Amino acid sequence: MIKSQVKMPEPSKNLTTSPAFWFTTTSISRFEYTNQIAFKYIWPTFPIGFLILGTIANILSIIVFTRKEMRRFSSFCYFAFLNVTNLALLYVTLTRVMMDYNLNKDLRTMSLPICKIHVFLTYFLSHLSSLLLCMISIDRVISVMFIHRAKDFCTPKVAFKVTSIILIFTFGLSGHFLIFESGYTETIPDSAINETRVVCETRKGSYYDHIVQEVWKITDMSIYAFIPFFIMLTCSVIIIVRVAQQSKKFNIKKPSVGTQTEQKNGKTIGEQKGSFAIRNPNEAKFSTRTRNLALMLIPVNILFLMFLAPVVISMYFYKDLSEDHLTLAIVEFLSYCNMTFNFFIYFITSSKFREEFIKFINEVFVKLKSNSTNRRLNTTTNNTKLTKPRTDKIIKKPNTECVALVNNQRL
Repeated sequence: MIKSQVKMPEPSKNLTTSPAFWFTTTSISRFEYTNQIAFKYIWPTFPIGFLILGTIANILSIIVFTRKEMRRFSSFCYFAFLNVTNLALLYVTLTRVMMDYNLNKDLRTMSLPICKIHVFLTYFLSHLSSLLLCMISIDRVISVMFIHRAKDFCTPKVAFKVTSIILIFTFGLSGHFLIFESGYTETIPDSAINETRVVCETRKGSYYDHIVQEVWKITDMSIYAFIPFFIMLTCSVIIIVRVAQQSKKFNIKKPSVGTQTEQKNGKTIGEQKGSFAIRNPNEAKFSTRTRNLALMLIPVNILFLMFLAPVVISMYFYKDLSEDHLTLAIVEFLSYCNMTFNFFIYFITSSKFREEFIKFINEVFVKLKSNSTNRRLNTTTNNTKLTKPRTDKIIKKPNTECVALVNNQRL
């Protein structure tokens, strides 16, 4: 997401004063009309839609990627971790935006611990998401470049270990926000009872503020954007070239008319090798699986680069971004598309994902149908018990007239 929301020490309004400012100011800005559109229509509504859609999409993706059949592949394990991270990141960032522009409350200024934790989580989760995408690309490159070594390195066990290492690295990288003065409290000027407020930013002029502004900003953008840009672009090119080479290598050529004639004349298969290539079944299976995974990974990488590029370009080359809040909003929500629409890319490009998703839907449907049938049977059984005569409570009384007649005869 854009740095005005999660990457700068300031809260989301660090590039403006308040939404109400644009409706009460007497100065005329060339962005005044577009800013009103952003504050009145985009910021209050778009986060809700992205959060709902992103929640559904990421939960479905997590369910599919964690199914038994999918857990056998290292790339799908990385995708499962990625969707968990994206879901958490959506809630951390969009919750603040919704409170900011709908309730007029900044989450980070509610208390100093919340300020520190929120700043830490936004950096930590965004770095984790980018590095996981890099690892997915590297995992696929290993699988297509080193086929025989892929069985050792491209496994779910290795994926868990690598993810754990990335978790520790990103936690340590952003952990300074929890330790040092990433926020502070100050007394409100002219307050009668010495009220204090939370300022969720580094103290101006401090040594830590210098580190954050000069060193951390470069480190952050490198981990979040520049390094992933380079790795994913390079890996995508390698994968495309390698998959094309494998497809050409393992392509089966249909026997020509002359070959069919030779086969009828009794020539062996070995004598026909010059006519068509014989494909190794294991290599063919591996090549097909690699190609299918690559087809899913390449669009994900392209979308990441496409949606994140406007963020980097606008931050470094658009000097009026701090005033043009409509452009800021558009770029911001483009970055959220990476965390929201991946499910549809998986579904469109991966036949394995579609297959497991359809299986999951069928299982849910069958279970719901079974539960409904059981409820109807239980209802029918209960109704039958209520309407059935209680024969066990009927007590047969002896016929007193017959007993008296027998007694008189005996007398």
